[in-house]
Amino acid sequence: THSSSFFVVPLLPFDLPPPRSNLSSQPLLLSPPMVRGNAKVKSQAKRLKRLEAERKSQKRDPKAQEKARMAGFRFVCPECKQSLANLKVALEHFYARHPKSSLPTDWQRRKEEAEAEKKAIEDEKRRKKKAAEDAKKKLFAIKACLRSFYEEHAPDKVY
Repeated sequence: THSSSFFVVPLLPFDLPPPRSNLSSQPLLLSPPMVRGNAKVKSQAKRLKRLEAERKSQKRDPKAQEKARMAGFRFVCPECKQSLANLKVALEHFYARHPKSSLPTDWQRRKEEAEAEKKAIEDEKRRKKKAAEDAKKKLFAIKACLRSFYEEHAPDKVY
C-alpha cells in the first residue's frame, strides 16, 4: 500500500476577508472601516454644495478674461495706443517703434524713479558689504591683540 502524507495548515487567529472579484470597486479592507467615514462623506458633500453655490452666484461675463488681462496693463502708448504690461516693455516699445517722438512725461518720471530706486538698492548693498568688511577687520585686529597679549603672559600655552 502507498502511504500519502498530508501537510496540515494551521488556522489563522483572524478571519480572512472574502476574495475580491474583478467587478468590485471597493478596496480590500483588513480592518473595520474608520469611524470618521460618515462624517467625511458628509463634509465632502457639504463642500461640493458650497462650491456649486459659489459658482452659481458668480455672474457669467464672456469678457471677464479680457478684462482681467487688460487690468494688468498699466501703460498705453500715446502714439499707437498699444497696451503695455510694464515700464521696461513700454520703453523698449517706444524707443523701437517711435524713435523720433519724445518720451511721454509720466513715462520719463517713472523711468527716473525706477533708476533712482535701483541706485538706492545698489548703494544699500554696497554699504552693507562695507560694514561687514569693517566688522571683519575689527574682529581680526581684536584677535591679533588678544593673541599678542596671551603670548606675553602665557607663552607656554598654545592658542
